[in-house]
Amino acid sequence: MMIRKIAAITAAAGGLLAAGLTTTPAHADTIHTDMSSPKVEMEKFDVTLLDVRPSEYNGTFIEVLVCANDVPPGEKMRVSWDPWNVSSDEAIFSPSSTEGPSGPTYPWAYVDAQQIPPDSYGERYLVDGECAEGTLLFHTDGAEPTAVFYENAFGERAIWRLDS
Repeated sequence: MMIRKIAAITAAAGGLLAAGLTTTPAHADTIHTDMSSPKVEMEKFDVTLLDVRPSEYNGTFIEVLVCANDVPPGEKMRVSWDPWNVSSDEAIFSPSSTEGPSGPTYPWAYVDAQQIPPDSYGERYLVDGECAEGTLLFHTDGAEPTAVFYENAFGERAIWRLDS
């Protein structure tokens, strides 16, 4: 069973790259982890997978925390839904943009709705040391997630293996 999970994770990561979802520099390393070590420290971002749980309607919620590092003074770093995916043994799922009480709150959790720019629901800009936390929803059609993937535009990658 473990070999099958590792093969699925490897195939899913390859599929993400083949689909052209991100550009990955040759020097970028993929960090493999599990829920026993949910925080991954990278050059541009510290990324923490806080929780993975089923949603009502055959989906999956992941709760994440992303903190910006090494941002030059006066500049900001973009965080969004884009780097996140969830995989099962059969498919890779992107975050749902469904708004509402069971929709995503990342990257704007704990921020008053009137302070969120109307065209920025799925993205936010952070200064050095600032963090964004919240929940992403994935419509997985009842499939059991086996891994969570993060890969940003800087080529920083992490994969959390989820043991059933």
